[in-house]
Order: sequence, then structure tokens, then C-alpha cells
Amino acid sequence: MTADFRQLDGLQLDATVTVRTVPGDPLSYWSIAVNNQTGLLITDVQFPFIVVPYHLAGGAGSESLLRPYWTGRLLQAPKPHELEPDNPHTWQFHPENGDFNHYPGLTFAQFLAYYNDRAGIFVSCRDSSGAIKLIKPTHRGSGIRLGMAHVGDWPRNGRRQLDYDVVLRAFTGDWYDAAELYRQWSLKQPWAATPLHERKDTPDWLLDSPPHIIVRIQGILDEGPTAPNPEFLPYPKIIPLLERIADRIEAPLVPVIMSWERPGPWIYPESLPPAGGAESLGEFTKLARDRGWHVGTFCNGTRWVTHHHWSGYDGSKYLAEQGGEKSLCRTHDQQLWRESWDQTWRPSHPACLGVPMPRDIPADF
Repeated sequence: MTADFRQLDGLQLDATVTVRTVPGDPLSYWSIAVNNQTGLLITDVQFPFIVVPYHLAGGAGSESLLRPYWTGRLLQAPKPHELEPDNPHTWQFHPENGDFNHYPGLTFAQFLAYYNDRAGIFVSCRDSSGAIKLIKPTHRGSGIRLGMAHVGDWPRNGRRQLDYDVVLRAFTGDWYDAAELYRQWSLKQPWAATPLHERKDTPDWLLDSPPHIIVRIQGILDEGPTAPNPEFLPYPKIIPLLERIADRIEAPLVPVIMSWERPGPWIYPESLPPAGGAESLGEFTKLARDRGWHVGTFCNGTRWVTHHHWSGYDGSKYLAEQGGEKSLCRTHDQQLWRESWDQTWRPSHPACLGVPMPRDIPADF
């Protein structure tokens, strides 16, 4: 089935929707092409538009909404106040909505599922490229919208066909069954076609999976005092503590050094030399390797920290000297994007992985 929509809202803007089915296949395949001759910037195309009722025919309160977000969200008997309202603000990229909720990001899979004790609906993007999307349920009218927004790369003057299909189907079961529908497709994609234990580029020590032991060099809480921990500095003091663990479990270890940044925990990229000194850390690393251990580190985030209220750090000068602004995300009005969740203790700006600097900095570390 093909549906053509011409001069949307009276503009030189056309859309063509195609829906395909295949005999014996429970999926329907949805695609859209947009022809934009207006010069307007289209930030995202929300397609398809699926709204389901809060109460399905079946057992009272048996409805469940599955969202692959953070560690996974299962909302049982969902209610309007538990969802965001379906308005433009909900779908816009701006600091109040965060910079990591999209796919790929905290949204770790490309599907939504809504079901009860009788049956449900499953919607998923068949995209193996990792294109940016917003995938989330919202409250719309008297129902729940299973929202999909396909972000970016829509031409100001030209035509674009969505590079992948969105699929819909009915299913019976619970959230395990819905997740399995996505898993069956996902395991056939390039990122999962070769299992980890069959890959030739995987280090032997990673496959051995030795215990990873976190060692926090500074502070106790992220949003708290930043003083170095005397139990762990100089670094060789950590070795006897770890040996007790290794002897008890009769296994090698991977000590993971975290909160090591020189001006205070989670201050980057002006982080080196590490707290406690590079020479001391080097000595510890040698002692660990002499015991057959591997040493790991924890580097958190691709954002530029400009202040730290606990340590008193001010990185504004460093940002300017390094030309860091050219690597930072900006809002729709070209202001620097200010991270929202850390303003009370460690103000920062998220960096854009589409430019070289945020990729080069961690490689140089």
C-alpha cells in the first residue's frame, strides 16, 4: 500500500508512505520518503504514528509497557502522569531533555512493546547503522503513543527515503517474548554476528574474565569532598590490599583506577598527570603486571568540565587555550550546550562525537 501526501500544510513538502506485507510473515514493513523543497530545516520525522488505549480488552490492570531505556523499564498498568506529554518540547534536543537519552545512548535498543494478558503490539526499527533516534512512549489524547522520531539528515531542498524499515506486529506473551523478537533480529546484525568468544580481536585476559576491583583514588561520593584517599596513595600501597583478595579467590585481578583526575574526580580533559603522580602510578602498574594482573582505568564521558565546586577547579582558561569550544555541542540558537544534571557540583558541556577532537582526546590519553 502506498499513500502520497502532497503540499503538507500548503508548503512544497510531500511525503510518500509505503506499507508492505509478506505472506507467512507476521510483520508489516513501514517506510517513508520526504521531498522537501521549502528550505526549512526538518530536525526529525516521527513515523509511524501509533496510539494505543490505556485499557486493553483483557484482565483489569494487566497492561504493561516495555521501554529499552537505561537498565530497562517495565511500566505496569501505566497511567498518564507516568509518561511525558506528547508535545514538541518532549521531542526536541535541548539541555532540559538531556544529551544521552536517545538511541544509541541510554536507549539501548530500537523497539517498544505494549501488551496485556491477551496480546500486544511490537514496533521496531530495522536499522543496523546506528542512526540517531528518539524512541519513547508519551501520553497523547486518551492513549499512549509508541513514539519513534528519526533524527537528522533530512534535506532542506531534496528528497530522502528513510534508510530502513519500521516493523509492526502483534504478539502474545510478556516482556521476555517482546525482547526476544528484537533479539532474533539483533543477533543477525554486524555487531552481533560473531559471538565474543569467537572473535579474533578479543584479548585472552578479557575472555578469562578476572574479577575487576574498583579503587577510588579521590573522594567517596561523586558529589562530595575530593580529598585523596591515603589508603591508596602512593599507589603501591594498593598491592597488599589486592593480594589478599587474589589469594582468597585464587584468581588474578584487574584493579580499575577511578577518580584519579589531577584537579579532582571527574574533571576532564585537563586531567593529567593523575592524582598521586604518574611515577607512582607507573610503579603500581609494574607491580601489578609482575603478578600477572592487568590494570584498568575508568574515564567517564565526552564532556568538557569547566568548574568543580568541591575542589575549586576553574577550567575556563584551559578550554579557551585548547580551542575546546569547537568540539562542544550547541543549542538551536548556537549557545554552548550546558549539561543540566551536574550544574550543582561540576558544571560541564557535552562534546560532539561528530568532530575529531572528542575522539582524539581519549585516544591521546
